[in-house]
Amino acid sequence: MLTTFAGPRVIPGTVTVILTGDEKAKARFASRAWRKACRDSNDLRSSDPPGDARWPWYALDWGDYVGWDGRGALPARIADQLRTLVARVHQIGRKLRLYGLPERKEAWSAALDAGVDLVGTDHLSEFHAFLRSRGAPAAIH
Repeated sequence: MLTTFAGPRVIPGTVTVILTGDEKAKARFASRAWRKACRDSNDLRSSDPPGDARWPWYALDWGDYVGWDGRGALPARIADQLRTLVARVHQIGRKLRLYGLPERKEAWSAALDAGVDLVGTDHLSEFHAFLRSRGAPAAIH
């Protein structure tokens, strides 16, 4: 059921565990050759190495990287910022999870339209309805 990480190989499962939080603990765990989880990072640095099976994710705080409150029309500057952030993360072979977004359709739309891979939310039923309204595939409902 769980995705397995064996050195550089990834054996997909139904559920992928992503370790988040303490950087030292994540780094120690990711150094194991065989794992049932991968890690993320909460900082995006220009010196970060290319993504691999040990470290395929970033978990970035919306407030630190975007800052828009999700009210009103999406400013072009914010849309450009989001697309640039996603492109930078994807360019080094990682995926992006944003957390701390305003719990609003406008912010969720902005993130998904920019190509963010995972959106953190505490409002699961509202987010589910939002995804359905966008015609999201059944696999993510």
